[in-house]
Amino acid sequence: MVLAALLVGVFLAAVDQTAVASALPTIAGELGGLDQVAWVVATYLLTQTVSTPLYGRLSDMYGRRRLYLFAITIFVFGSAGAALAVDLPQLIAARAVQGAGAGGLISLAQVVLGDLIPPRERGRYSGWLGGVFAVASLGGPLLGGVFVDAGIWRAMFLVNIPVALVAALVIVRALRGPIGIRRRVPIDYLGTGLFVIGAGSVLLGLSSLRSGFGAPTAGTLVGGLVLLTLFAVHELRTPHPLLPLRSLADRTIVTSAVLSFATIFAMLGSLTFLPIYLQVGHGFSATVAGLLLVPQAVAVVAGNIMGGRLVTRTGRYRTICVTGSAMVTAALVVIGLLPPGAPIWLFVAAQTVLGLGIGTVSPLQIVVAQNAAVASEMGVVTASVIFFRSVGGTLGVAVLGTVLAAGLHTVLVAPLAAVGWTPDRVLGSPAQLASLPAELQARISETIITEIGHIVLIAAAVAAVGLLISLSIIDRPLRESVHSPDDPVTQPGTPPGGA
Repeated sequence: MVLAALLVGVFLAAVDQTAVASALPTIAGELGGLDQVAWVVATYLLTQTVSTPLYGRLSDMYGRRRLYLFAITIFVFGSAGAALAVDLPQLIAARAVQGAGAGGLISLAQVVLGDLIPPRERGRYSGWLGGVFAVASLGGPLLGGVFVDAGIWRAMFLVNIPVALVAALVIVRALRGPIGIRRRVPIDYLGTGLFVIGAGSVLLGLSSLRSGFGAPTAGTLVGGLVLLTLFAVHELRTPHPLLPLRSLADRTIVTSAVLSFATIFAMLGSLTFLPIYLQVGHGFSATVAGLLLVPQAVAVVAGNIMGGRLVTRTGRYRTICVTGSAMVTAALVVIGLLPPGAPIWLFVAAQTVLGLGIGTVSPLQIVVAQNAAVASEMGVVTASVIFFRSVGGTLGVAVLGTVLAAGLHTVLVAPLAAVGWTPDRVLGSPAQLASLPAELQARISETIITEIGHIVLIAAAVAAVGLLISLSIIDRPLRESVHSPDDPVTQPGTPPGGA
């Protein structure tokens, strides 16, 4: 029952990352603010990413169930606010609240599994969470399109509420026992403020890269990095840090975090633009393009389950991480090198291998880190790995999106100017390409395939770095118990229940 509730929470948080993208044109038409509508998605990702480590640390102090119910409550309020928004600023604010709740739903799902399931058995359970996350992320745009086509885009937020409340009820009834190490220590308010503002500034700057690298973006990035540096210095000196940096310096934990960053950078940085590759580059409809990506979603789920079962059976994870990373790298190289006239079955085959690789390696990164962590730091270690994953995804989309926009501008700005178009319009209006002259359509298609091939090769290079990192992983025996031998299950005087 706990696993079912966690799966529901992860699905809601993941599907809301991408489902709203399909509704952005409709939202802009109804609420106005076309120049700001992208922040409906970006704000959600920002607050989700920044809140992730906070949930991990606070759950170590106050218990998992209490923090998970808090995250569901925040997510429900955010969903209700988004559904009732009457203008774009209200919708963006509601999405910020919703993202803050989603950060807890995603990170605490892995943390709770770390409390309940020994590392030796944890792989297959993490595989289910990873599979649901992948299916929700890839299926989000399709689900959002259904609501938009039905003329009820607000319903995509309203349906979250009853589903989330059911998940909360299951957690209340089923998540009992000594869940989490409850330590009543002072909250690091200064560290929290430095981290939230610093990380938020960096992610805000990264999200603005696609609009160009000007003085405001540079100032935001530099200011955020300065605050994060001050945060690191403060955390090393304070007796009760928000993030125990010394604990996170364990080689296995650092390797897992960096590998997670590289994998998700390569995955999201390339997959975000594959629908454009299929629709604009190859001329497929949105429905057909979505169907061509289904094999990848199925492969991710299969890889999650297969990798988890192999770890449970063998007790080893290094070879599986190396194999999965190699599959990701090889598949991205093949996709990046496909010429404009290549048969589409080669693309489908390559992205299926990509899905298998991602599905195999992604859940194990968290299991490896949890196996190296002491129980009292389980929440913050898990959330930190997930935080690096989220930053990798944000950076991948921002950097590769900027490279793609620059490439299109260089090649297409002159021919498109003759018909009153800009390169950005090519990315946002694939259905309108039919109004252009056939010769220009052909040139746009060839350019899209070539330029997206370039950014996929950049993603492959980052994945190759992840492959090299995976070679340094050392197989540690997976514990047969939830807690390491020197970890108390609860602190003295702490009542059971972890509430």
